[in-house]
Amino acid sequence: MKWKEFFPNKDLAEQPYFEAELLCYPKQKIICDYLSSRQAECHTSNQYNTCFWMLGTLSKDRNELLFQKFHLNYNNELAMFRKGSCTYRHKVQNLRMQRV
Repeated sequence: MKWKEFFPNKDLAEQPYFEAELLCYPKQKIICDYLSSRQAECHTSNQYNTCFWMLGTLSKDRNELLFQKFHLNYNNELAMFRKGSCTYRHKVQNLRMQRV
């Protein structure tokens, strides 16, 4: 690893890790297009997260910001919007009803 080459005055606290996918595309153009879109997505995500963390790391600070700027009391929002929602589909055996 070339950490010291790029950051000579900073020790590496732990081994870095990254999200990765293994994909097999038939043409180089498709690979280039895919990598280009991932790079743009990475930029947008980094920009979004940088803004988010600059606004405040504590939920009370973010709630106060929402109230001050937008008159939105986040705690009054429905739980499905505050906490997200999830659906789970459980497959059940189809039982036939018999007449008695």
